[in-house]
Amino acid sequence: MKPTTVKRLDMFRQVLWAILMLCLWTGVWFDWIEYELFSAFAFQSASWVVIVIAIVFVALSTVIMRPYCHFVCPTD
Repeated sequence: MKPTTVKRLDMFRQVLWAILMLCLWTGVWFDWIEYELFSAFAFQSASWVVIVIAIVFVALSTVIMRPYCHFVCPTD
């Protein structure tokens, strides 16, 4: 990947984290917690949104090594 693309994706991760924390602290959108991708492993209890996002990241992982960990996960 180009360095500029990596930089933009890293910035996306940081902005996403800031938005989610702001929403959590203000109580504006508390339901985002239900969209944790690891809940896709419990297929019966996962929402369709989580399953679609998980499939997208599995597909991306064929091209980019650990895309969720590198560009979305706020704990990275």
